Amino acid sequence: MQPPQLSRLRRPALAAAALLILGACARQEPPTQAPRLFVAPACGTGLCVITDTIWNHIDQRHCQGCVANDKSAFINTYCGSKANAVTFCQTLMGLSDCAGVQQANGRIAYTATFAADVGNERTSNCSNTSRGTVIYDPTTGGVMTQFPGNP
Repeated sequence: MQPPQLSRLRRPALAAAALLILGACARQEPPTQAPRLFVAPACGTGLCVITDTIWNHIDQRHCQGCVANDKSAFINTYCGSKANAVTFCQTLMGLSDCAGVQQANGRIAYTATFAADVGNERTSNCSNTSRGTVIYDPTTGGVMTQFPGNP
């Protein structure tokens, strides 16, 4: 059985219709991809890995007194040893208002409010603050720094 033959008049019409369809397909905009949203890992005490190098930074920078517009400083409770620094991090990560925000450099700034003052904040002329910040690096899996106040 042979396929039916198209009349000579219908062939140009079909060819024109095919070109219109193909042209419409070619003009379609490519599908746009939804923007990727970053979701910071939830606060959790498992994020509180503090190396000796990071502890030395925290001790030298945030346990030696506050300098307005330069560096915040902890109260003695969170200084003196790496274990005290880990306690600060674990306490912050366990607070109900703990929240993480990704920074431009890819690190995550976790902040929360303690029940009592944790130190003096550089941005408020070294006044007492109950806010604390832990900067976490997801690429290394550890704390990069932590300090009283907001990032």
